[in-house]
Amino acid sequence: MDVTELQSMALRSEAEIMSAWDRGPDEPLVSISCTAFNHEAYIETALKGFLVQETNFPFEILVHDDASTDATANIIRAYHERYPHIIKPILQVENQYSQGNKPGGMNRKRALGDFIALCEGDDCWTDASKLQRQIDALLDHPGVDICFHCATKVDYSKNGATTLIGRYADMSCAIVPIDQIVLRPYGLIPTASIVIRRKVLTALRAFREGRSYLEVGDIYLFFFGSMRGGGLYIDRNMSLYRAKLPGSWTLKNQTSYKYRMRAIRARIKSYRELDEYTGLKFSSILQHDNRTRIFGILKERNIPLKDKVVFYRESHSALPISGRVSAIFYIAAASIMGIFGR
Repeated sequence: MDVTELQSMALRSEAEIMSAWDRGPDEPLVSISCTAFNHEAYIETALKGFLVQETNFPFEILVHDDASTDATANIIRAYHERYPHIIKPILQVENQYSQGNKPGGMNRKRALGDFIALCEGDDCWTDASKLQRQIDALLDHPGVDICFHCATKVDYSKNGATTLIGRYADMSCAIVPIDQIVLRPYGLIPTASIVIRRKVLTALRAFREGRSYLEVGDIYLFFFGSMRGGGLYIDRNMSLYRAKLPGSWTLKNQTSYKYRMRAIRARIKSYRELDEYTGLKFSSILQHDNRTRIFGILKERNIPLKDKVVFYRESHSALPISGRVSAIFYIAAASIMGIFGR
């Protein structure tokens, strides 16, 4: 279904949804984690995408509003009144993210399900069979901890242009190795496509504790989720990702090179710590990704040379000797081009 169809759908009652479940709502198999902040224009569509799911197991919808200043909380409150046994909201009166508290982590700590399904408040699910398909796949593959699929991306920086993202070519339902999940040769894995075993989040939380500098969580979620047995990919478009909305992390990252450099420095530091944390088992993958991101900054034409030099001094120790030589070459070339006005 497309978003227009989803928005116009008449929803089943709570009793009708629960009538297909194999047990009561107090024993959910899946916890849907949704975080929202000023998502007035999108949150209702997200909630509808959850409520149209046709499953033979119970699920709970954990929605966390981080003190929105628009009508987001009111919309969540109205849906909670209609679905009191399924929708479990937290409506903050003070913004938690600004205080260093991660809404997603707060949501997942109260999850009861064996599996966690993710969807932020400005994204949505567009297939009523999504949860059932992913849970069936994970139950059929007990050695795999994470499942994902491709999605439609709506790019608001390009007048709402749509593309299909996260599609692993020539795969219908296959195990994707961890190196492909971390290095992403097929592009971004949509967050709203993720279903993961809850036990994985315990290890992830242990790594993140004491590392407040980690601003982006999805990359670590993918890593820990695929560490044991890779990731299970389903070749079906079942969600929508809204990219580069005003104020979004993605837009800030794209438009501000200083913001982007700060995020990459944090990632480089964390990958070196993650390498030690996992006993150097995934060194080649993490070092490869660090190298790619360091050279991505050094090759950017719009970043001033002095900023590149500072960045290199702070991050060069993450490169092997050959990489450091190549990096110095790029800096020198940029300097020469600057001298001659090119």
